[in-house]
Amino acid sequence: MGFDVACPIHFTEEDIQNHMRDGEGWNEQADFWDGLEGFVARDGWTSNETYKEALEMFAGLREEGLKQMTGEERKDFEKHTRWAKRDDNGTYGS
Repeated sequence: MGFDVACPIHFTEEDIQNHMRDGEGWNEQADFWDGLEGFVARDGWTSNETYKEALEMFAGLREEGLKQMTGEERKDFEKHTRWAKRDDNGTYGS
């Protein structure tokens, strides 16, 4: 594999906890996308018929996320979700 590490590899308790936390986050994201099956694909594709409804859903998720986040996490989330930002005219993007 290209690593110069003796086997067996041993992990610290912190390494294991970080792995478990990251795995839970990945599973939550997978569950979210699985719940959208038939509406929005994991790659973001949606049909013309469901496009407006999907954009409304993501705009709502964005607004809820921004309410719950602070600091760098909020700043990063705001930056990456501008495409789903509603303006006063009901249009999206920035």
